[in-house]
Amino acid sequence: MKALHEIQKDFRLLNNEFIEEYEHAVKLSKEEEKQKNKVQIEKENQKRKILENAGIDLKMIDKIEKEDAATFQKTLPQRRQELINRKSQLSSELQSRQFYSELLSESNSKTLFPFGACIMASDQKLVENIDGERGNPWVLPDNPSQIKIKDSGDVDVWCWQAYARTPSPVVNIWFHFVPNVTGKWNLTAILAFHGFYILRSDDSWYNCRRAWAKLTASVQAYQYAWQGKKNFTLLDKSETNADYFQLFDSTEFLDGSAFLRAGDRAWVLVTIRVEAFSVGGDNTYAELNFKDGSGNYILPLFVSCSPA
Repeated sequence: MKALHEIQKDFRLLNNEFIEEYEHAVKLSKEEEKQKNKVQIEKENQKRKILENAGIDLKMIDKIEKEDAATFQKTLPQRRQELINRKSQLSSELQSRQFYSELLSESNSKTLFPFGACIMASDQKLVENIDGERGNPWVLPDNPSQIKIKDSGDVDVWCWQAYARTPSPVVNIWFHFVPNVTGKWNLTAILAFHGFYILRSDDSWYNCRRAWAKLTASVQAYQYAWQGKKNFTLLDKSETNADYFQLFDSTEFLDGSAFLRAGDRAWVLVTIRVEAFSVGGDNTYAELNFKDGSGNYILPLFVSCSPA
């Protein structure tokens, strides 16, 4: 059996591969963003000129847009704070985790708790106030058993304009065990999600507004090599006309499988990506939040492993 420091070293080596991949994606997206922003202003001026030549009063449109945006921005903080102030369910969920893990231990199943986690975000504001070891653009939270992560973003473009954005925030949650049987293993990651999403868009013929929130996850295993990756879509809301302030509460069972050899350590990786973005300027808004307040978080209850 490996010593703890050897397992910690293995975790670092595997996790660093994902950090390097994310850093590379951020670098490429920022270079793409610079290139597209150069032509964005020119195209927007051209389109506004076409509308003006068609006799459309753009000053009046801009005035109405600013008034609507001001009204929304005035109500946003209060309604958002109500979602942040929600009551935590952590205590009862931890009791449930203890109960079901003991129940599973009576069978041939192994119950795994998080060994470590890594939250990656291109904007450090999205991961501020999370205690843990920090790098750029990542943080290893001190408490991998309660994940805090969110996303929000927007771009002010008109219809058909190209735009770029950096990769959305991702968290990798790591579990490990030593199989006692060689063969196929069934893996089930059980996670409780408590958060909220806000979508605001007011689409018109001249602005093509849109706001969306998307939550995805995957499960895969590592022993000598990666295998058995399975993807899940847990939330996918895309709206052109919306005014949502919505709670998201769900316990998800993410199942997978892998062929493992007895006696050698295996890792189970659960990856969660949160994405919230809006297109169309000040009158749009998107946020997917599992971070702010004591009642918004992702709780990896455990991973259940059993030979097929």
